[in-house]
Amino acid sequence: ILDKVAEQLATIGRTSGAGAEPETLVLVGGFARSPWLCERMRARFGERHRILVPPDPALAVLEGAVHFAYRPDVFVSRQAKYTYGFETAKPFEEGVDSTMRMYRDDEGDLLCVGRFGVAVRRMDSVRVNDAHPFRIVPVREDQDELDVRLYRSAKADPRYVDEDGSEEIGRLTVDLSGTVGRPLRERPIMLLFYFGAAELRVEVFDPATGGTSRVSVDFDRV
Repeated sequence: ILDKVAEQLATIGRTSGAGAEPETLVLVGGFARSPWLCERMRARFGERHRILVPPDPALAVLEGAVHFAYRPDVFVSRQAKYTYGFETAKPFEEGVDSTMRMYRDDEGDLLCVGRFGVAVRRMDSVRVNDAHPFRIVPVREDQDELDVRLYRSAKADPRYVDEDGSEEIGRLTVDLSGTVGRPLRERPIMLLFYFGAAELRVEVFDPATGGTSRVSVDFDRV
């Protein structure tokens, strides 16, 4: 088990952006009641990390959940476990994107469909409930609704939503009927990601009509 802990610490050090492993390790849960385990942790990691053990490590998990239920604002930021984003179309790159993904929109632009639009990358630190806005447009002038599909990926920089490691976690639809027939660039849609302490909330907003759609996904599921 100590080797697994060492591997996780090394991974955090590589991906956190800080360039170093965490300074403090807090041992909680039933196993942290074991004097032998605590002593082995101190012997293995005590020179590089401060080891903290609550008076009742098993109860600490429950108490933390209760505190969060009453004071969710105690969470200021969280670290993304996955890369989160949405399905989108981006400029087609010859020699990189398959022609099977090629699509020409109503303005003649050559696009690659099925691209992964990244909202937050894996291991990024995000402030709780801060908005992450994105501007998207439909691909057809006669398009009367926009179906937005949300994805997560175990990769830091996924290219496509259907590649290995990517998984759909939700979807939502916004009504575009009020702007049908307008040029595509005059039909912008705002996509807003909010990373809460316990859930991911996504909203789609049409500035031209005021149409809004939203969905929330528990982090227990994503």
